[in-house]
Amino acid sequence: MSDSDHSSRRRFLQGTTVAASSLFGVGQVYGKNIGQPDEIDIPVVVSGDKVVETATVPFKWWQHEQRVIRLQEQLVDRLGDTPGIVSVGVGTQSSTIGGKKVSHLRVGRDSEADISTNMPTRVDGIPVEVHSPEKTELHSCDDSWDDTNTYDPVEGGVRLDGSHSSCCAVRYTNDDGEILNCLMTDGHSYDCSFESIDDTVEQEGQKIGEIEEIRPAQDWAIIRLTNDADISFFSNNIAGSSPKASGYVSQHGLHQLKSNDTKVFNRGAKTTLTNGTITGYDKQLPYTSGCEGSNDYENYVRLTTCTFGGDSGSIHYHEYTNYRGDKRAAVIAPHKGGGDDYSVGCAAYRIRESNDIEFGE
Repeated sequence: MSDSDHSSRRRFLQGTTVAASSLFGVGQVYGKNIGQPDEIDIPVVVSGDKVVETATVPFKWWQHEQRVIRLQEQLVDRLGDTPGIVSVGVGTQSSTIGGKKVSHLRVGRDSEADISTNMPTRVDGIPVEVHSPEKTELHSCDDSWDDTNTYDPVEGGVRLDGSHSSCCAVRYTNDDGEILNCLMTDGHSYDCSFESIDDTVEQEGQKIGEIEEIRPAQDWAIIRLTNDADISFFSNNIAGSSPKASGYVSQHGLHQLKSNDTKVFNRGAKTTLTNGTITGYDKQLPYTSGCEGSNDYENYVRLTTCTFGGDSGSIHYHEYTNYRGDKRAAVIAPHKGGGDDYSVGCAAYRIRESNDIEFGE
């Protein structure tokens, strides 16, 4: 892929956080006058370079959400290098605009750290919640499974040997410009075990391929199909679920889905099919345990979806209907870990934004 192609892709994706109404071609604004429209269409699901699901939302609500997005970035710049600050994120308030819940800012701080920085209670009128995040357990250590089936082709949400799960089929462009059909999973199952980059990956004892690439900061790895694999290909199907994986939820889409508590889903080999809601996302250091990735802050989505050990790498997704009337699953995030009442994973839009990876058919 050329430098110009990379540049175009970055410009396109950066538009999902700034001015989707003009860049996506779906932002027809409706209202009584141009100065203060009543509603605007925002992109919820993107597949390739096409918006495949939109939502019509109150313009005043979206103005508020855009301000929160901008202020989050400013707080990251201001607090990101402060010792003891572990995350700067976006949460959800109970107050509403036009019937939709609005976002607020969240700053996570290490409860044991001596932080001299005065934390603001509001920024530009937006409330700031200061909290001490619970430690995220990396969900890849439990060997009691609900799904021990053998799959050919291998689908999303199935058990991979090494006590974790598959997310979904993706297309990956490597450094040589080759477009590879790969399978995404979590990164910490390989990175934390100090295994080599060319490790063989198996599914119930059958070889499915080898690790092609790992991104510790975003906690994902992708598996390439090899000539000696025991399977035919990687499928966009999700095990035990009807919709195929196609596309990803945009940053706009995360705000839309959490604003009205839209039901979202997870399919992992341990807990199989569960559901919950999106509560927000944090720019946070990727690991809070001894498994260190990098010092980059990445957007991790927070969900109420129930998960457990063995679900690492599994697919968090949103169901939508495409223009042909077919039900599809847009990737929200590959699963990283969680706690008693939450799950987290790096936002798929962020993975797409910073890597040559396509979620879709």
